[in-house]
Amino acid sequence: MRNLEAKFRLGDLDAARAAALALGYTPSANFIQRDTFFVVARGKLKLREQPPAAWLIRYERDRESGLMLSHYEIVPVADPVRTREMLARALSVLAEVRKHRSLLTRRKRPPPSRPRRESGQLRRNRSGTGRRER
Repeated sequence: MRNLEAKFRLGDLDAARAAALALGYTPSANFIQRDTFFVVARGKLKLREQPPAAWLIRYERDRESGLMLSHYEIVPVADPVRTREMLARALSVLAEVRKHRSLLTRRKRPPPSRPRRESGQLRRNRSGTGRRER
C-alpha cells in the first residue's frame, strides 16, 4: 500500500484547532497511541498500540520536497504486549513514541450549484443568435 503525507511543526495547537473549527471541521475522534520502533536492516518496523487494537507496520519512506511517500504493510496483532516483548528481545527497541491524537473532519461540501436562469432569459445558441428560454 502507499501513503503520502506531510509533517510540519505547529507552534500554537489551540490557534490551529480554533481555525479548523471556524472552517467547519468538527472533532470526530481521539486516539491514545504507543508506537514502538524496532531496529531493522531496511525501512522501519513499528508496533502501533491503539487500544483496543494493535498493528505491526513495516514501511519505507521516500522524501521529496517536504512530502513523504510511504510504501507500507500492516498486520493486525492480537497480543501486543507479548509481541512487543518478543520483538524487543529479537531485534531491540530503537525508540518509543506515545501520543494523543485528535481527529477533526469536515463533511464534503457539494459542488457549487449553477445559478438558475430566470424564465424568459436570453441564452446564446451555437449560431450566436439568442433564443428565449422557458
